Amino acid sequence: MLVLGSSYGAGIITKLIATAPERIEKSVLLVPAGIKNNLSLNIMPLALSMLQYRLTKNKSYLLKNALQLAASADSRDLEQHILPTSADSFDHVHVRAGMPSNILEQSAKKCKAPLLIIAAEKDCLFPAKKVLPRAQAIFSNCQTYLLENRGHLCYLTKQEEQQIITFFKGRTHHERTNLPLLWGNSICDS
Repeated sequence: MLVLGSSYGAGIITKLIATAPERIEKSVLLVPAGIKNNLSLNIMPLALSMLQYRLTKNKSYLLKNALQLAASADSRDLEQHILPTSADSFDHVHVRAGMPSNILEQSAKKCKAPLLIIAAEKDCLFPAKKVLPRAQAIFSNCQTYLLENRGHLCYLTKQEEQQIITFFKGRTHHERTNLPLLWGNSICDS
């Protein structure tokens, strides 16, 4: 199966890789959890603004949180595209702390499928300087890509989107069988 996941969804895919690597034909993991999670005190302001939003439902805390995740002072696109999704996530999704945990090296080595790992330079949760070297060390068939000067919440350029499409187009089994794509933790038709 072809799988693409971002953030927590990518962490779910690392769990799939650990438990059923033979099911993965190709995978793209974007700003992924589950490879090298950042458990530093640097994320405390992020956690505080998340808690403040959950307690008050004040959108200013949501915007503060999004700006920290985006590693940007520009809120133009955030308010239209990101904030409604973030509000839904905070209001309706309960994530257990520490999940998904980092994939173990021996589990990662079992995956022979081609992987494309895309990480952001200024990501406060899963920083590229930690994620990309570990991915290269533990996965045997791994390409990596650095999103320069971007944080966890980021847009891909058309060229970067095309890289993902080109990566997946090298497939043959999916095109013959018309299997669904797994996006994060939900199935979408391809």
